[in-house]
Amino acid sequence: MLPDSRFADHPPVSDSDYILQSSGALGVGEFDLFALADRWWHGDARPEQALERIFLRYVHTGAAPLWVRRFCETVLDLANKGRLDPRRFGARALRTRPLARMTGWKLLALTIGAAAFMYRVFRRRPG
Repeated sequence: MLPDSRFADHPPVSDSDYILQSSGALGVGEFDLFALADRWWHGDARPEQALERIFLRYVHTGAAPLWVRRFCETVLDLANKGRLDPRRFGARALRTRPLARMTGWKLLALTIGAAAFMYRVFRRRPG
């Protein structure tokens, strides 16, 4: 976990706070931030499916891997000093995410699947 807030009356800062601040500073989404952090830390791109599993674990637990935290610390440090250049991290070279390209039947199927899941989870059972 990243360091707690320096002020006693402020709650501790979570991984998601750092990720949201860093992705905003770079002008990318959270998943794209994970992709940039992975490339920055490990040197070459991990397969997208493996990165998606790591990202989903973060979404479910709220805890980011160490390499994402270190990347966020670096980005925010540079942003606070006024020296952040998103191109340095490859932020401008990202391709469009699959969900952004999703249209037609795939999007309809995803929506229906999500609605069916929510119905099963929240339906009222007869007493």
